[in-house]
Amino acid sequence: GFTVAPLQASGTGSLLNPTNITIYVSTAQPHYTWPIVDAASNPVDLAAASLTLTVKRQDGTTYLTLTKAAGGLTVGGVGSNEVTEQRTAAAVADRGAYTYELRRTDAGFEQVLRYGAIEITDPP
Repeated sequence: GFTVAPLQASGTGSLLNPTNITIYVSTAQPHYTWPIVDAASNPVDLAAASLTLTVKRQDGTTYLTLTKAAGGLTVGGVGSNEVTEQRTAAAVADRGAYTYELRRTDAGFEQVLRYGAIEITDPP
């Protein structure tokens, strides 16, 4: 995990250890949930946080942007520390390799919470 001030947010994926995801093309709405905890493994309450998920193509251009404000990201879990993307099936129609970054974007708390690679592929 990693630790970033001022929240002391950490997670399984970090700048040293990214969280890599495989999403399968389907007609169902795909989603992924990231639990966010502090250095002591306590839930980090993100209920009031502004959050943005940016997915980029290998050439660095933006493929998809989801925000909590627009309903593309939701926060849940017992400690309000689970961030879930609400991606449409159309948003995973393009098979390929991408990178992502999940950021907290509210003033004074800007930080990367998770990052890594996303592969969109056909189901096995």
